[in-house]
Formats: sequence, C-alpha cells, structure tokens
Amino acid sequence: MQANNHSRPPKMERFIYQKWIAYLFFTISLTFIAFISYHFHLEHHITDQYDISLVIGVIGLIINLIFLALLLALINNRKLQQEQYFELDMLYTLINESNDMVFILRLDNGAIQYANQTALNVLGYTFDEIRSIGIEGFRRPIEPSEAFSEHLQELKKARRLTDYAILMRKDGSEFMIEANVRAMNYGGTDYNIAIVRDITENESYNQKIIHTSMMLKEAQKLAKLGSWQFNQITNTTEWSDEVYEILEFDREQCTPGYEAFLDAVH
Repeated sequence: MQANNHSRPPKMERFIYQKWIAYLFFTISLTFIAFISYHFHLEHHITDQYDISLVIGVIGLIINLIFLALLLALINNRKLQQEQYFELDMLYTLINESNDMVFILRLDNGAIQYANQTALNVLGYTFDEIRSIGIEGFRRPIEPSEAFSEHLQELKKARRLTDYAILMRKDGSEFMIEANVRAMNYGGTDYNIAIVRDITENESYNQKIIHTSMMLKEAQKLAKLGSWQFNQITNTTEWSDEVYEILEFDREQCTPGYEAFLDAVH
C-alpha cells in the first residue's frame, strides 16, 4: 500500500546552534575588535583630539551587538519552528495511524484533500486513485435519491452533522459507515473534515440482539413462562411481556415491582 506522504509536514533540518554558541561568538569577536583597536592605537601615534582607535572599537561593539541580537532572534525563531514541526508531525502520526478513517474534503466541490493511511488500507486504494475517482466513486448514500451535493449543502448550514452511508472497497465489497462530520474554515477556504467508522459489525451485532430477544419472547409465550430482572443500582424491576400476560396486568397501568407481584399472588 502506498504511503500517504502528500500531506506530511515538511521535514526540517535540526538547528544545532544554541544561545551559548551565539554568546561565545560575541565574546570572541568582541575580543578581536578590542585587539585590533589596541594595536591600531599603538601603531598610529594620533595626536588629534579624538582617538580613532576608540571610535573603531565603539563602532565594532555596536555592530557586534546588532549581529548578536539578530543571531539570537534567528535561534529563537528556528527553535519555535522546530517545536511546531514536532507538534505537527506528532498530530499527523496520531491521525494517520488512527483506527478510524479520516477524510478532508473541500466543502465547495467535495474534492478530496486528505485521506489517512487507515482509510487507504481499508478501501484498498492509493491516495492518487482515491483523489482521482472522488468521494462519489466509493461512497453511495443509504437512500438512493440522496445526492452528495445535498450533504455538502446541509453541512454548510449546520457546520456539524452525523452521516450514514455505504463505502465500497476497491475489490467491490461494501460496508456501512458512520461519519462524524464538521465544517472548518482554513485560509479562507471551507473544508469538510470527516471521522469515519465502520459500523457493519455493530449493525450485525444489534440485529443479533434483536433476533435473540424476539426468539426469547416467542419461547416464553409458547411455554407460558415469564421472566423478570431487578436492578439493585436503580432499584427498578423489568418484566417480560409474558409476566404481564400471566398476571393479566395492563402494561400501561401497572408499574412492575416486587409489591405489585405480591399483590397478584393469592
């Protein structure tokens, strides 16, 4: 699978200079200026009112201070850039290796700007392929009449929504997803950021629970047996449908509980 390197923060060369090196350079250069000024004073017997060697020393000191200030500012700026790079690289790694699929699209036309490595692995595409076919090349709505442009228009208004759809892998297999989508403006452009999760197994699990519950109700009805459960934390009781049938209680008028059960016993 081709790595999704198109959106990784650009690498920076490590800036090895530290402030102590700048101060060391300042000290050495200042010593050199003092040395030059002193020897200039000795070699030239100046009788004028102003000592030229002193003027040279002062000018050299001022230039040296300016250069030191610029060098310290450069070091601070590069350190800040280095910290920002590591933060971006860490964020990129977390997003790229997330268990969820992450997509970033332009909100105006739906063009894919980013897909994390998880999305590429799940769908089986490279980023160039997924960008070429577009979101509608591998996504279809649950309702056939729904257009993706309508989804984008709704997001422009709401700025945040939950979307359910079907995604198709490169091999043709499909799965249901839940997408937490939000709109975000960056640099004057609106983007659609979607965190997508495969809920196929969850949907299958929910269907199994529903099926098992229906089978239990049917078995209790055939056997004329009822069941109940008591929650010690909430101090509430739940009866199965067959308990109501056996006791001939109206579900709408009876509150299930121990006292109600005792009242029904002869």
